[in-house]
Amino acid sequence: MNPIHTFYGDQSRWFIGVVEEVGTDKPKLGRVRVRIYGIHGYRNEVPISDLPQAQVLVPTTEPGVSGMGRNPYLEVGATVFGIFLDGKASQLPLVLGSIPTVEVPSSEQLANAATEGLEDAVLADANRIDKIGTRSGDNNTATIRSTLAGGYDTEYKASAEAYPDDLNIRIQMAWEWFTNAGWANHQAAGIIGNLLAESNLTPSAKGDVGLHAPTDLSIGIAQWYNGSGNRVPNLLQFAKERGKSWGDYRIQLAFIQHELDGAEERAGKALRLTKTPTSATLVFRRLYERPAKTGGISKYDGKPERLGENHAVEEAIKIYNTYTRSA
Repeated sequence: MNPIHTFYGDQSRWFIGVVEEVGTDKPKLGRVRVRIYGIHGYRNEVPISDLPQAQVLVPTTEPGVSGMGRNPYLEVGATVFGIFLDGKASQLPLVLGSIPTVEVPSSEQLANAATEGLEDAVLADANRIDKIGTRSGDNNTATIRSTLAGGYDTEYKASAEAYPDDLNIRIQMAWEWFTNAGWANHQAAGIIGNLLAESNLTPSAKGDVGLHAPTDLSIGIAQWYNGSGNRVPNLLQFAKERGKSWGDYRIQLAFIQHELDGAEERAGKALRLTKTPTSATLVFRRLYERPAKTGGISKYDGKPERLGENHAVEEAIKIYNTYTRSA
């Protein structure tokens, strides 16, 4: 078949994806990098730099000739619909439009919120989004999807538990955070497995929902408490110094690394010596989380068993297998 025929409609393919990068195409034609569902997977599989530059359709209200009219306008995190111009080859995506999604603002938008702390902020920049997801430029409700390109800040959302569908996003964010921080894949899996066992990665979690003494107030994704040291005050101070709420998900991920490099250095050094997801999970649980002992013997290495270790190990292995699969 003549290659030109692949550009005819008989073999067209459609797609849905998420905008990961804008403003980097040359010569500034308004193209965007799109992570297409079913093709590109997660960032650890296909980095943003490897995503295709997708052309964006403009309406007929624009002139459509060089030097006249406006470029397309999309933001990072937008969910988009389009087709491939080259049919089955699927290398030339064309975005036809965005799909409204009633979710939280993307991290790109939240980063632009200059009037942090005001419930009804009026922001000067038309691109900025306030805490309830309204764009100040035209009072439109934000429809930018919080996805792998962003995630959300619990300073703006009261509880991650209100969005159970976002758990996979929180796992993805944690994986990227710890692997980018230099932890090996099995070590990152061990950390995240523990966090899932402690709080289901819920940054706003409070109370005795962890596995510690009932007199202790446990908070956050790691269920920090004051049974040994000033971990809760340290978390609050860490967040305050950075101008964030203690419930900010990214702040809590950063605080874990902060502790492993400092007050919990012993746990960090031992974790770096581990070779498997199971051993990484057990080390992190015993030296960093430190829940009570069950009185039994661990089936993994014959040492005293800790509360929740089976759950943590199962989650860690599942995460490791998911994020290190080759296909």
